[in-house]
Amino acid sequence: MKGDQDVYVSETWGTTVFVESPKNWSPIKTCSRCILRETIEDCRRAACSPEFRIDGKDGFYTVRNYPNPEKS
Repeated sequence: MKGDQDVYVSETWGTTVFVESPKNWSPIKTCSRCILRETIEDCRRAACSPEFRIDGKDGFYTVRNYPNPEKS
């Protein structure tokens, strides 16, 4: 089960999911992968770094489950 901090709902992007960064990534590389970096409000609110996460993980948010359009 995903934790409360593993899903972030953005007004711009909809539901996003947290992905843990590999241990050797720099904060710049991690942030560059995050879809929320484009919206400062989302970037400030989402818990993506160890000091703000209960599990102490570092990572980024992305959209993983794109909706499938209905075929006509």
